[in-house]
Amino acid sequence: MRLSVNEIMKSNDYKYYYKFKQSEGKLFLNEYIKKNSIVTYSYYAFIIATLILLLICVFLNLPRLEFVMEELGMAIILFLPSMVVHEFLHAIVFVFLGSRTVKFRFEKGVIVTKTYNFVVSNIEYIIIAITPLLTMILLTLSVLLLTKGNLISGIMFILLHLWCSYGDIAIVNYCWLSRKNNIFAFSSEDGFFYFYSKQ
Repeated sequence: MRLSVNEIMKSNDYKYYYKFKQSEGKLFLNEYIKKNSIVTYSYYAFIIATLILLLICVFLNLPRLEFVMEELGMAIILFLPSMVVHEFLHAIVFVFLGSRTVKFRFEKGVIVTKTYNFVVSNIEYIIIAITPLLTMILLTLSVLLLTKGNLISGIMFILLHLWCSYGDIAIVNYCWLSRKNNIFAFSSEDGFFYFYSKQ
């Protein structure tokens, strides 16, 4: 049975651990994307490897510069609606876990997925954060393999998605670094995101 916010806040089994203002979430994400761990090392390594592969493909196709520009442009055009799909995937995981208060909002020009007073464990938070990125990468690779499409647009699309998913990676990194504290988290309508640890 899923924990409720009241159970966490009133039980002696759970101790207040950390909170931040949702409006200042970017500060939290920026802090944890910079903390070194296997999560951030893997993220940066994957970005570098993808960038190198993209540069090799572009270099090999330089004689067909117009083709290269078209492929890069196509990746950017496809990327914009994919961010809506990305947020929808976050929402699907929330709903699958049992949330019935999932909402989409525009904040500072980007669409974000919100749910209030829905408690998630450390592992669930990682799953919620990483599912869209992994899904979009796997879908892109599958399409490239099945259609034998051009690598340039596919690799560029993956690179853009990696870059824009830094916030999700920061959350995964926070959960990884806090894994020994048995964290439970929820966002509240008072504008804060709360973390409690199980004693």
